[in-house]
Order: sequence, then C-alpha cells, then structure tokens
Amino acid sequence: MEHADRGLRSTDRRTISGGDLLLLIQLPILKLAALTLPEERWLAFCRLVGSGASVRTAAEAVAAYFAAPAATPVDAASVALEARAARLEHFMQILAGKSGAALHPRLSGLEDLESALAARRGAVLWVAHFAYAPLAAKAALMSAGYHTWHMSRPEHGFSKTRFGIAALNPLRWRVEERHLAGRILIDRRNPAAATLRARRLLADNGIVSITAGDWEGARVLEIPFGPGTVGISNGAPALAHLAGAALIPVVTVRERPGKPIEVILLPPLLPDRSTPRGEWVDIAAGYFAEQVAPYVARFPGQWRDWRRWKCRP
Repeated sequence: MEHADRGLRSTDRRTISGGDLLLLIQLPILKLAALTLPEERWLAFCRLVGSGASVRTAAEAVAAYFAAPAATPVDAASVALEARAARLEHFMQILAGKSGAALHPRLSGLEDLESALAARRGAVLWVAHFAYAPLAAKAALMSAGYHTWHMSRPEHGFSKTRFGIAALNPLRWRVEERHLAGRILIDRRNPAAATLRARRLLADNGIVSITAGDWEGARVLEIPFGPGTVGISNGAPALAHLAGAALIPVVTVRERPGKPIEVILLPPLLPDRSTPRGEWVDIAAGYFAEQVAPYVARFPGQWRDWRRWKCRP
C-alpha cells in the first residue's frame, strides 16, 4: 500500500468542531449496534439516531427535484431522513469492517471494464456519490480481483478539522484501504503530482477511481441533474482524456435493507482526444448525469448530494 504525505495541514482548519463531538458520541453507539443488531435492521436504527438532526435543506431539494408532474411522488422529509440514515449506516459498515466483518456486495458490468482494460490504456472509475459507495465499491472490485487506486483528498473520512483528520478519519480510511491497491493522496501544494501518479498507473493499464464530488479537480462543473444542477469536479473526465483511458460511471445502491449492495459499472465513455479537453469534459459530464440520474430517481434516499443540488431558477 502506497501513501502520500498524510501530514498535510491547512493553517486555517478548525481545531475541532461540534460535529466532531457528536461523532465521538455516535461512533461507539453505531459500533455497538453494528456488532449486535442484524444487518437488515441497521437502517431503521440509523433513522432513530439521525432523527434529531435537521434535514430541512435536503428535504427542500428533494421536493423541488420531484416537483415535475411526471415525477414519481415522494415524501421529501422521509427521503431526506433516509439519506442521513444511509450515511450513518455506511459508518456502521466501516466500524463493523474495523472489527473484521466483511461486506459482500454484488458487482455487475465487468464486461465493460474488461473491454476497457483490453485496450491497454487503463480505466477511470467515476463513482457516483451514493451513501454505500465509499466502502462497497472498493470491496466489490477487490473481491473480483481488480486492484484499484483511489484518488483522495487529505481530509477524506469523517471530519475536516485537524482533530478529525488526526483522530477520527483513520478509523475510516484504514478499513477502506484493505480493498485498494493504494490511495493517491492529493497534496494541494502540488496537485499535479497526484495527476502524474494516476496517469502513470493508467499507462500501466491500471484502474483509478475518483468520487464524483466537488473536491477532486481543477474546476467544478455544474452538471444538469433533473430540474436542476449539482456541482461535480472535472478531475475524473480530465484524467481520462489526458491518459486516453475509458471513463466508467459507477453506481452503488441497495434495493432494500437485507438485500446485497449492488455495485454497477455503467457503459464506458471512450475519450475523443481530437476534441479539446475542456469540451470533451463537458460532454463526459452530461453523459455521467444521463447514466446516473435514473438511479437518483429510483433510490433518492441513498444519494448524498441533496444539499449540493440546486434547482434551476
């Protein structure tokens, strides 16, 4: 397992936050529940744990997203609460994994990954921001024999404070890294180094994954999703174009509690390197939204981006 410098600190980071103190209370409770409750009851337990927090912003976004006459009717407040509960359930999966429990997600779409790797240019996995993706997607690929490198920001984990990075986040990334070839940590003092490392891995026909969030990339794209937009960084498609690697959207969802988590590799988009990178990145972003939006509509309580989604004026 290879690592970049984990000591990166920003001078303007908060030392500790109220969220850190809440996590210090929640994590032991979630771990005890993970070790004692049957897995099909985890989500219901997390609804109880998360019911005291405000979900107003997320609920307003859900209501606006499904306001169109053709949309499936939803209870926006319930969807927002489920989204929060799913995030806490993912924490339970992490904590259970720390104690040796294993996830058993199902992986589909391998033929597309194999096809991409047959071209000997590697593959960039653009992982949609669903609640169970951070651990399940990595575990599914490793179980199938695919050793993935994940590009990650320094504050990846539970918290962005200095206390959280030092004391809380290792609980998460140490479990995740059991299912990775390695992590490519982005040093914000020299972000080009991570891109160069990823490009070399792809040139060796490797697999690099990047979460579709608004943190890994030089610019944030406002991608159309339903009747609005969500900000997603350009890092994954820009890297795919740079390396000539296939770009594969990844969706991670679960039909219902007690069922296996499904990790779905969607059809790849091959970069057109005769098209300017910025133009192709925009094309790729539209393709990603087109592929992922149906899963957002079907599993709205598992999508993590309701607080970042903006309704069009």
